[in-house]
Amino acid sequence: MSDAEGNVPPVEMMGDDDWRCVMELVPPDDQLAARLVCARLSRAVSRTRTRVVCTLRSDALRQWAATIGSPSPWPHWVECHSLSKESYNGRVGRALAPPNENGRVPVSLDGGLGELEPMGVKPILVKVANLRALTCFETELVYAVLLKSGVNGPGNWREVTLPRRHSCFVREQLKDTARVPNALNWRLGFLTPQQMDQCGLTAGTAGELLDFMAHATANSAALDGARWAARATAAAPEACGERVALQRVSKPSSLGRMQMANQPACLLMIDLRSGVAPPHHMDGIGDAYVYKTAPRSSTTGRPAGGAPVHFRLHDFEHIWDWINGELGSGEALAEGYEVSAEEFTASRKKFDRRRGRAR
Repeated sequence: MSDAEGNVPPVEMMGDDDWRCVMELVPPDDQLAARLVCARLSRAVSRTRTRVVCTLRSDALRQWAATIGSPSPWPHWVECHSLSKESYNGRVGRALAPPNENGRVPVSLDGGLGELEPMGVKPILVKVANLRALTCFETELVYAVLLKSGVNGPGNWREVTLPRRHSCFVREQLKDTARVPNALNWRLGFLTPQQMDQCGLTAGTAGELLDFMAHATANSAALDGARWAARATAAAPEACGERVALQRVSKPSSLGRMQMANQPACLLMIDLRSGVAPPHHMDGIGDAYVYKTAPRSSTTGRPAGGAPVHFRLHDFEHIWDWINGELGSGEALAEGYEVSAEEFTASRKKFDRRRGRAR
């Protein structure tokens, strides 16, 4: 937990990662108790091994945790194994609720086309013995940020976890054209020949789709009913070397206009020249995930591959601060301001210093 110079930070300055290191030293049987006696520790590890594993060890422990107000471990990410249907084995998904009277858990599987909340793939019921909870941040999970629609502000932003092997990260190995370009195509749920042409997926590049399906793991193969995720790369951060993707997950027009409003998601997608987001990112956005994508190769301009990278709430708060500050919510771009990696890095250092003083 020390820094590069060997200094150990005071307890009140310790970040979430430091507190998670402390939790790793607590015996598994005592981790739930540790969370109950330390609010700071509980907040830091609310989506880690304690939440998913400790309260799932037995029915009795889960029932006891419920009586004292411990947070529910559902939903959580799992991997399916040893199922008779081979296409499901090795696939990740969300366990949505406790086992039913038959001992089966409803699981929403990764549909294979990048959707984080699949709409066309129905949940399946799986025995507990055929599920493995994903809890390790080094090898199984990666941090992302969920921007809830409706009332805008930090209270509607929260840190979430995604499986490292989710197809949303597999898709980043393709060039950006291999995506649904706007909300209309997403609403239709499939790609027509015209839309294929819009995405650059005509005969000349059809092989990239096959490469995508064959890439990595079982999560690459599309399930029946799966849809392409409505995702796009944020241009302003990408121009500074911070490549992040925004994925919209709310069904279009599923809520009222104000409830579908998502100003942070809109401003994240501003154009580098006009300073304004494209029309399909200005209204009716709904809930959206923001996650870090594969870095670009300096020679080819294509995603360079590699493991997914954590994108913490602190990272998004800096980008939000940068867009509203240096970029003037896009007005500076409209007036000719050019973003640079050096200024972006400098703004991050200033942001971190302000946050350090605030603590």
